[in-house]
Amino acid sequence: MPKIVDHEAQRRHIALSACRALARRGVERTTMADIAREASVTTGMITHYFANKRDIVAAALRLVFQRTEERIEAMIEGGEDRLFSILKETLPIDAARRDECAVWVSFWGKVTNDPKLAAVNRTLHEDALDLYGRAIGAAWPESSHWRGATFDAVHISVLNFLNGLTASAVTSPQGWPVERQLEALRLHLSMIHRWAREQPRDADQAI
Repeated sequence: MPKIVDHEAQRRHIALSACRALARRGVERTTMADIAREASVTTGMITHYFANKRDIVAAALRLVFQRTEERIEAMIEGGEDRLFSILKETLPIDAARRDECAVWVSFWGKVTNDPKLAAVNRTLHEDALDLYGRAIGAAWPESSHWRGATFDAVHISVLNFLNGLTASAVTSPQGWPVERQLEALRLHLSMIHRWAREQPRDADQAI
């Protein structure tokens, strides 16, 4: 009887293995052979599922985002009311998250020279904006009464801050230990929340 292969599970295994290889070597230096060794499969097996390295990188990025999204969604649905607790899930605060963040940081240096990967980046960026927007709304219910411009400013500020902090922590881990990352996140959220509260509200939305 022929062996039944779970192709989706195999694709996910290769993508997860690619995450580990990319985190160590970066997008530019990682080869198909590196990914095959990490996954304990042949390069032929990889090309059965992915046409080229670009496709594997795209799959790895989608997997990283999916894992982050699942963690955040679980907290939103569980009634988590502190934005700090939600957003710290995106930072390189343990080994698994460091690998995820390292893939992102390495990838950012590649997108300017690869239109297809740039398109993947745009899609994931839009998905991240949606995810963080819902996180802000869940954690700060009063944001529903903010002006659109105020919410947008908070929204973009949070995303840009997380990107910058992630890049700093990945490229300079000794300078950005976990506690310093968390302190920086607390401070930024405190400042941006205070600023938002001081902004005028639309008359028809005021409480």
